[in-house]
Amino acid sequence: MAISCDQGGSIRIPASWCGIIGLKPTHGLVPYTGIFPIEMTLDHVGPMTQTVIAGIDGYDPRQPTDYTVPSYIKNLTADIKGRKVGVVKEGFGHLSSKPDVDNLVLAAVQSLERAGAYVEEVSIPMHLNGPAVCNVIVMEGSAETRFNGYGCGVGWKGHYCTSMLESFARGMKYASAELAHTCKLSLLTGKAMRVMYNGKFYGKVQNIARDLRKAYDTALENYDVIVMPTLPMKATKLPHQGCSVDEYVSNAWDMIPNTCPLDVSGHPALTINAGFSECLPVGMMIMGRRFDEQ
Repeated sequence: MAISCDQGGSIRIPASWCGIIGLKPTHGLVPYTGIFPIEMTLDHVGPMTQTVIAGIDGYDPRQPTDYTVPSYIKNLTADIKGRKVGVVKEGFGHLSSKPDVDNLVLAAVQSLERAGAYVEEVSIPMHLNGPAVCNVIVMEGSAETRFNGYGCGVGWKGHYCTSMLESFARGMKYASAELAHTCKLSLLTGKAMRVMYNGKFYGKVQNIARDLRKAYDTALENYDVIVMPTLPMKATKLPHQGCSVDEYVSNAWDMIPNTCPLDVSGHPALTINAGFSECLPVGMMIMGRRFDEQ
């Protein structure tokens, strides 16, 4: 088992492209204590085991104090008869979507129907706004956390790893030129937004984030789970050495139109293998209600 963090899809992306299972749990279910943050309202860590990483650690204030972690293994059965599955219309046909990926996921959905699930299409127009919301939170929020807060920020009621803070501060002071292009772009853009607009747009998208969460909650009132492709394309080639910054950044951002909105909303999302195209795995993402992983 490997553990990863997810602020835009970094649990589900490698899992999908490797043909394995990856779970981004409900925001706060798994303690983030001691892990380097990107942006506290987006930070998730997973996957999940029965007794090790899901539950209350006493240091992460995002966690509900009255929540009892269920026995997930006991809830695993092969019977999905009568379960209601919504297929998110807006999760297909992105500009970066590949037909073979969309078709494989739709075929996997049909297998759920053959196994006894009730399947129908559901429209969540707000899903298409998710990447723009996430983009601002990542850029401005992470710039504030990392540039000004050296990885810890302020206003956090949880545990502060001071050794990590000091280490990152030294790195930013002496080796910031070695940061990846995507990281430099987000930090510089976020810093500029903060200086020029005084946090206005960060505040606006955090307000919109509540509407995005509500849109998913409303859909999940009618379905047990909702599904879509994890990623719009199969695994891509690594950018060649010396490629333009535009190409480098585009490769990173084109893959997350379905994954990053769920980091904003905080809903649990599981990617499983839906099949293979041209010998490469394709993932299907299954999303549920918050704190309803069982």
